[in-house]
Formats: sequence, C-alpha cells, structure tokens
Amino acid sequence: MATNRRKIVRNRRKSDLSEAMRHYFLTGEYGRRLNLEGGEKAAWLILCGGEEIELLNHHRDTLLADWIKENPCSRPWFWWEYDAPKEPVSNRFREISFHARRERIGGTGSPSWEHLNIGPCFSIGLPCSWVSSFDEAYYNGRAVDIHGNIIPTNYKEGHFKGKAIDPNDPPTFESEAAYLSRHGLLTKEEKAYLKKFPKLLEPEAVVFDECDEEEAEPAACTPQ
Repeated sequence: MATNRRKIVRNRRKSDLSEAMRHYFLTGEYGRRLNLEGGEKAAWLILCGGEEIELLNHHRDTLLADWIKENPCSRPWFWWEYDAPKEPVSNRFREISFHARRERIGGTGSPSWEHLNIGPCFSIGLPCSWVSSFDEAYYNGRAVDIHGNIIPTNYKEGHFKGKAIDPNDPPTFESEAAYLSRHGLLTKEEKAYLKKFPKLLEPEAVVFDECDEEEAEPAACTPQ
C-alpha cells in the first residue's frame, strides 16, 4: 500500500563525547586499562572507524578553551598532534618530515631516529623514542647476554655514535610555556598568568624508562 510517510534518518548526535574520547583528545591515551566510559567504542573509532577527526572538529574549540582555563600556558594532546606549528626533522638518512617539537636546551641522550632505522616520533613536542643503553652497547660490540658473555657481532667500539640518556644529565627542552611564547601563541590571559608564574618558562628534563617494546607506552617520555 502506498504511503506518504517520510523515512527519518536519525544521525548520531555530534554533541555526544564520551569520557574515553575526551580523555583521548586531551592526553592521547586510550584502551581498556583506563576503565573509562565509552572505552571500547572509543578504541574502535580510533583504530578502525576514522571518525575521530570529525568528532574532534566538532568539539575542538570547547576542549581547547576548557584546557587553557584549567591548565594555562600548556596545550592538550590533540593540539600538539594536529594544530601546533610543524618544523622539519631529519632522520639518519636525511629524510625530512614535519613535526611539532620543542627546542632542545642540553643534556645527554640521542633521539633514536638520529642513529637507528626508525622514524621521528614526538609527544607533546618531546621526542618519545630514544637510544637505549643496550643500543649503545650492542652497536659498539660490547653488549653481553644474561651470562655475561659478549654477544657476537661485527660491530666495533666507535661504530655507533648514539648516546643513551644519562640519568645524571638528562636531555632538557624548552617548556610548553616557552614554546607557546616563542611562537606567539599565548592568550592575553596566559601572558598575565606567566608573569605571576615565571617558573613555567624553565627548561624541562626528559625521563625515559627503558623497557621491553611490548610493555612500552606509546609515549615513553615524561617531562619533570
């Protein structure tokens, strides 16, 4: 029987933002271990769905404004990932890619892509992959097995120039506040806040936890 009824398609409400997706946009972290509302759906969107950017675009301004209000002179993960100014980074083969990165001040330790066959990786503007003490020993021919015996290789001392992080002299980088100031991205309110808390401009040291790849988090560096 013919009918004049119109089929109504109900689209997913764009205003819906689960706790898990909010956490992901702000920190870059996701997964069941976080035990957040909407976690499984968030993982599907991130890994398979490809709709997270559309969702982010709908909430970007609100997320950023809320973040700046609660954490002045810093920016959330999604901003560093998608919106921060990008600069050229060269790997050991002199291949150029563009990333948001903070300026290095000093310290001992080499980002892995400068000496190993791995692409550049940054998190919140800091390198998240570093030469390990095993890398340094192995590629200089002095790594040992669990019995204390030298692992046979064709590498000799001096072959590998990369340096593992020295806990007594860790790499230091400009702070988030310094990065934002350098690029002229601080709001009027943040500039006033920075005058009250100038320590936010002090360099940050990077701590890298050497661990098995299976246990490593996506971002293994944490400023302190």
